[in-house]
Amino acid sequence: MLSTDFENLRELYRKSDVSNLHIVVKNLITELSNLIAYDNMYFHPLGFMYATLHSFSNNETIRIHIWNKRVYELTPILDIHNHYYKVNSYVFCGCVVNQLYKIHGLKNPNVSQYKGSYTSNGGRILTKTTDGFFVIEEKKSIHYSGDLYVIEHDQIHSGGSLGDETTCTVVYTQEPGEKEPLVFGKGELPDVLLFELKKVPSKEVKKVLTELKNLK
Repeated sequence: MLSTDFENLRELYRKSDVSNLHIVVKNLITELSNLIAYDNMYFHPLGFMYATLHSFSNNETIRIHIWNKRVYELTPILDIHNHYYKVNSYVFCGCVVNQLYKIHGLKNPNVSQYKGSYTSNGGRILTKTTDGFFVIEEKKSIHYSGDLYVIEHDQIHSGGSLGDETTCTVVYTQEPGEKEPLVFGKGELPDVLLFELKKVPSKEVKKVLTELKNLK
């Protein structure tokens, strides 16, 4: 059981209080690293490790995302997507890129759309639809340690870490809606893609969290 005051943490995100966010997030990561074992972190098909650290009564959450190439290196094939919630992402360490896209009305599609469902054990099934879209790149931004950036509802984007160093973001998912998120893939892709829900070994989690804790 984590002792972090998540209500206070949520309020810091809402106020964009970056200075105090860093203090609370650092303490949170230290607390996680001091646990004997943490076995609730999973591999994400977008190439990072993640865990939901807290869920609020309105289904908002606090999550941690970690990119570490020693533990997990994957080039995602369905990296263009949107969210049914507002993403507030605080970069604790490392560097991340965020590329925004816009759907254009051109008739010749350059991406395929996938719709998602889940297996009985929490795995993700993505099935290609007959809908094709033409997406064009818009604003691209790079965010460094100490930055707080926001991805609004329905903004289509792709993202990930830059460089080889470990990157960690702590994310507040705000005001979740009921829409099914859009997922797009480029090129020749299978009609059905299956991503099994797989835990990160607790020993690896411990190593990565200890590395994060020891950052100055």
